[in-house]
Amino acid sequence: MELNLDLFEQHKEYEDEVVSILQDLIRIDTSNPPGNELKAAKYLEKLLSKEGFKCEIFESDENRGNIYTEIKGEDENLPILLLLNHLDVVPANKEKWEVDPFSGDLIDDFIWGRGALDMKGTVAAQVFAVIALKRANIKPKRTIKYLSVADEEAAGNYGAKFMTENHWEKIKATYVICEGGGFKIPVRRFDKYTLQVAEKGPFWSKIKVKGEAAHGSTPRSGVNALTKMSKIITKIDNHNIPVKITKPYKTMINNLDINFFFKFLMKNSFTVMPIINAISKMFPILKTFIEPLVKMNITPTMCKSGTKVNVIPDEAEAQLDCRLLPGMTKDDLMNQLKHILGEKLFSELEIIPIQWDEGSFNEIDNDFYEKISEIIGEIDKDGEVLPFMVPGTTDNRYFRWKGSVAYGFHPMIADMDFEEMSKLAHGKNERISVNNLKLGTEFYYRLIKDF
Repeated sequence: MELNLDLFEQHKEYEDEVVSILQDLIRIDTSNPPGNELKAAKYLEKLLSKEGFKCEIFESDENRGNIYTEIKGEDENLPILLLLNHLDVVPANKEKWEVDPFSGDLIDDFIWGRGALDMKGTVAAQVFAVIALKRANIKPKRTIKYLSVADEEAAGNYGAKFMTENHWEKIKATYVICEGGGFKIPVRRFDKYTLQVAEKGPFWSKIKVKGEAAHGSTPRSGVNALTKMSKIITKIDNHNIPVKITKPYKTMINNLDINFFFKFLMKNSFTVMPIINAISKMFPILKTFIEPLVKMNITPTMCKSGTKVNVIPDEAEAQLDCRLLPGMTKDDLMNQLKHILGEKLFSELEIIPIQWDEGSFNEIDNDFYEKISEIIGEIDKDGEVLPFMVPGTTDNRYFRWKGSVAYGFHPMIADMDFEEMSKLAHGKNERISVNNLKLGTEFYYRLIKDF
């Protein structure tokens, strides 16, 4: 596939620079917990200050840093654009990796390390885009803001949430571009760059059940809370949650290059799963991504109980990773759990919120969406965008709740097996190709220059 990467054609040396920035960022261990993003923020402050930027660091807690800068536009009345990214990464199990996950090694044109995809590669691409614009002495049409935040991997309380609640006047923007989209799906009729316009809401919950303690040698003299919890987990795991067709899902299907009848079947709650199951026989990866877009997820992920091997536990607790579709609320989750467990077992549950955030969605009938589509067509002559909902959660939600149009987009092509590539973020051997790093940088540069 031929890509039009003018920035790197005109400045051959820029490739080494942006690769070096990403390597430096990977080598700063910002595993969350504990985060320690302040060190990465100070690295960016030093980098940007050398290029003439005035930066501000906002510390939300000890060693938790968020960094902000901006470029004033020609017309301060035009809606502001914010480049948004996060500095923290999920932990990495070094024993499972082929290389040190914080080495930033460049091997066969791939940069390896935790965060290469999620999302220090985007940090490097966005920060170098603003540097390149500054070096070119180009004043953008509108004001461009840049923000790297902490804590996205743990719900954003010390990052995007902190910044939107405490420094909104500083960072507010009509348009925001962050993570959550950009992969070009290598499947015919689906082969578009996904543009994240919606995301499910995390309703992470702790559930507890009570029992009655007794000696382990006489189990019938007590009530085993662990056994009760195992029944609850089994019921949740075995239940087939019903389909719900939402507006963002319909928007995605309407923008696919498929005929009207097939679109109708894909948007019908009775026929969508049989269609997905049939397609997945040819393309198994599609079911992994599409099924969560039409269903609520309730996934048991942690469980603990008991104090000693010879004591019947009188309490058990589990944690559920629940993901609600845009438009769903706490009541939808409670009703679904009651339906799964039955009235009696549900009434014995104590349900404790860990993080409850509703899903979010932005429409696509705006200049921002059109400009993104236009730029992708310039870079990739066959490139089109596909409005997409992600089953996970990003910092975009905090800005959508403030009224911003927030999209997730770092364009990437599948330059390795797509199924393997889809498992790299949060997985072992995470890496990004130099080509995809350049592609993202080119896109962000054109966006801030031309929009």
